Amino acid sequence: MNEHLVLRLLEDDSAQWLLVGQDGRPRGEARHGSLSEVPATAGYATVLVPTAQVLVSTVSVPTQSRARALTAAPYALEEQVVGDVEALHFALGPFLAGRGAFAVAVAARERMDHWLALLRNAGLQPGVLAPDLLAVPAQAEGWGVWLEPDRALVRMGESGGFAAEPDTLPTLLELAVSQADAPPARLTVYRSEGADTVLPTLEGVQVHEHREPAGLLGRYPAQRAQIDALNLLQGAYSRREQISQLWRPWRATAALLAALGVVALIQAGVEYHQLSQRHQALTQRIEQIYRKSFPEARRVVNPQAQMKHRLEVLRQSQGREAGFLGLLARAGDALHQTTGVRLTGASYREGHLDLDLTAHDLQVLDRLKQRLTGEGGLKVDIQSATAGSDKRVQGRLRIAAAGST
Repeated sequence: MNEHLVLRLLEDDSAQWLLVGQDGRPRGEARHGSLSEVPATAGYATVLVPTAQVLVSTVSVPTQSRARALTAAPYALEEQVVGDVEALHFALGPFLAGRGAFAVAVAARERMDHWLALLRNAGLQPGVLAPDLLAVPAQAEGWGVWLEPDRALVRMGESGGFAAEPDTLPTLLELAVSQADAPPARLTVYRSEGADTVLPTLEGVQVHEHREPAGLLGRYPAQRAQIDALNLLQGAYSRREQISQLWRPWRATAALLAALGVVALIQAGVEYHQLSQRHQALTQRIEQIYRKSFPEARRVVNPQAQMKHRLEVLRQSQGREAGFLGLLARAGDALHQTTGVRLTGASYREGHLDLDLTAHDLQVLDRLKQRLTGEGGLKVDIQSATAGSDKRVQGRLRIAAAGST
């Protein structure tokens, strides 16, 4: 992320925004418009909210314990807040050693929810949510006054101040000076473009004015540390708590899924163990069968592969014998069905069966050949056929399986 988004929410829910580079310098000028016009950012934005809707003050406790200060804040500020403290959100800032107190910001939970909903609907994620009063420079020996055409901010020291409309600012400023325990010796006035509010003359108070054409957001780089130090996103509104709230509805489902995952892993482990045992048992059984079938075997490395090799050798050997016996069986059926022919000899060589026959005549020998080729599906060649003095025929048939050469 090369740029950081600084956003200022206004009372009418419109916004001013400015992009600030990593070097702390603004990228262009501040813009004003609706939240839908704000550029989406991959990181977390700094959001300034209206000081008119936030109380900025201090809370004093005997120790520097933040937990005790937060517990004491609702009671210490009860005269400054209106309404039920249970409906208010308290956020602590840094400990102010010079005053022996913690800076504190108070906002109604309803307003906090409203601001966060606006930002969420615009696709923005606030990393810091702070009152816009903190963008006004704090003065070591006086107060800072920020003037705009339609609003004014008065920062009274490190932590304290108020927002006012231009018409009521003179009266409120006079009242604040008169009631201050330590009235300011000087007012440093920052006048933005178009601000024409006339400040009252205050006895004993010097006024120094500065023109601020860049607007309040232009002060962000110099005020960033003070803004980040009083972040309203604490407690129930902290980033961790926001993530927890989003996660909470899914916690039971996630726990159930995790439990199912553990059960599935255990079941897979049990099944793997069982299969491993079965595999080992089968391997041992194959080796036993192999040794029993081939007792002459001495070295058994892979009984399954060795068994397969031995069976292939036997199959090839049996295949050669089956060739002779098969041809002889099929020829025997044809001889049995043909009258007038007698087998006198047989031999087998290189896939051919030679039959020596005595037939009554050539027609009988021819019928036998047709029967062997037709019904027996064999390849038959008459090698010789000789008629004797008794008119009987001595013949030799060569028989082979169909398709052989």
